[in-house]
Amino acid sequence: MAIKILFTKSFGQVIADVEENIEGGYKLTNPCVIQIAQGQLGLIPLLGTVEEKVLTLPESEAFGGLYTPESQIYSHYNSQFGSGIVLETSPLIK
Repeated sequence: MAIKILFTKSFGQVIADVEENIEGGYKLTNPCVIQIAQGQLGLIPLLGTVEEKVLTLPESEAFGGLYTPESQIYSHYNSQFGSGIVLETSPLIK
């Protein structure tokens, strides 16, 4: 499993710990909808009101494949759902 972003028809951009090809779809652990407003990153848990933390998503619900999140988004997700380790990011060098 790996932390990936996918685009869905119902939820928009979702970040989760993804396991591919589970019965024609994806197994998403701790899935969150990504919201960016006024330069602020927000992660809204899809399963925040239930005991289960795994969502099986049919392949037909996702489009465009899986994408690797930018380090800032990965660190934000990992601080809430992963090991809690935040990766150091460096400013762009021009």
